[in-house]
Amino acid sequence: MFFWHLSHADKSIRGTDTTFRRVRGGDQAEKAREVLDLKDTDRLYKVSVKDDVTKKKTFYIVHEPFTNNHIFPLGRGTRCFKAYDCQTEAVVLLKDTWRVSKYEPEGDVYRELHEKGVRNIAKFITASDVGHVCGEVQKFSSAAKDNLPRLHMHYRLVLGTVGTSLKQFSSTWQMVNAVKCALLAHWDAVTKANILHRDVSLGNIVMVGEEGILIDWELSKRIGQGPTTARCDEKTGTFQFISARLLMGDTVEHKTGDDLESFVYVLTTVAIKYARNTLNPRRRTFLLKKFDSTLNGVGGDDKADLLTMSMATVSRIGLEQEPFSAVLRGIYSGFGHRYMSPDQIMLREKDEKAAEAEIEKLETHDWLYGVLEDALKNIIWKAAEDGWVRQEVLEEDRHMTTGQKKRKSMLPEYDEERDEKRSKRH
Repeated sequence: MFFWHLSHADKSIRGTDTTFRRVRGGDQAEKAREVLDLKDTDRLYKVSVKDDVTKKKTFYIVHEPFTNNHIFPLGRGTRCFKAYDCQTEAVVLLKDTWRVSKYEPEGDVYRELHEKGVRNIAKFITASDVGHVCGEVQKFSSAAKDNLPRLHMHYRLVLGTVGTSLKQFSSTWQMVNAVKCALLAHWDAVTKANILHRDVSLGNIVMVGEEGILIDWELSKRIGQGPTTARCDEKTGTFQFISARLLMGDTVEHKTGDDLESFVYVLTTVAIKYARNTLNPRRRTFLLKKFDSTLNGVGGDDKADLLTMSMATVSRIGLEQEPFSAVLRGIYSGFGHRYMSPDQIMLREKDEKAAEAEIEKLETHDWLYGVLEDALKNIIWKAAEDGWVRQEVLEEDRHMTTGQKKRKSMLPEYDEERDEKRSKRH
């Protein structure tokens, strides 16, 4: 009887997203194919977003998502599309996800960031929860580790900036400059809007020309506001980019310095996987696993060791571009103090106040920004043509391990093979 009712039920009852409607032809469809660079045989869908503040409804035409999180049975089914804006005829980014209800809606965060003048973030267009045809907001619950239900809301966000993956840089100078721009966005958010991003990762910094923007603010939190208890029972962020300090502590507060440490791991991951270096596949795989490793369920120790052995770590990577190596040496040396590097121990024996000052500076942006800014003044480095390469990694490490779990997803946000196939197709 159940299956009979299921087979005769309305599509929305059976789980079909009826807010995505097939577009089969017409002037808008033709224009969308042109600006999105699609074939005549590619399927198109029209989707609407009713702004949660202005209540204005806008329409967008999409093909298929360029992200792959939604194919995994766990997580929140996040899909990101390059979309044709039916109002402006521009290419925009449409994000369709199931947000955790305890988190501030990402659209509200973007509104606040723009209002406070935060630089190097995506242009905000519209956002809202998604309703059924009957108008009720779509919800679902998932069980957390404590078996208490976590409410999710179907949500859409439209941004006016579509960037390029950070790993697809035309030069290491361009990549580091993009990271510097994202760091400035983070700096502005903390000092102007009192908002901490809390999920700095390789997928959340994208390039726009020679500059970069910091995206994906859905896990952000207002500093010093709201309840002191955690909004979820898991650590926030993408495992391999979470600071060693957070991974090693059960009740450690997420601070500005933890996000700044995540920028270090972004640059390191690019250096190992996408920059030109002398690592062989075995050594490359070995280093990458340092960012995923856990012992009895606790991670971070290997990351801390890499930072404390700053010179040896950077030397081991064997980067072709010396200015990039100099950047890593500088920031590794700084963050090594956080985990009692030999320099920190020696300094503490001579001057404890100076040693504490080295640790305290890691909670500020200016020193890290200064390292990047000074390095980027190198005009020879800027002129170098050292674009990204896909370095070989052993087969066993091609996909994420369980240690790389992200609170939002267990898969990387951008599918490298899909990107490559798509570029060849066009």
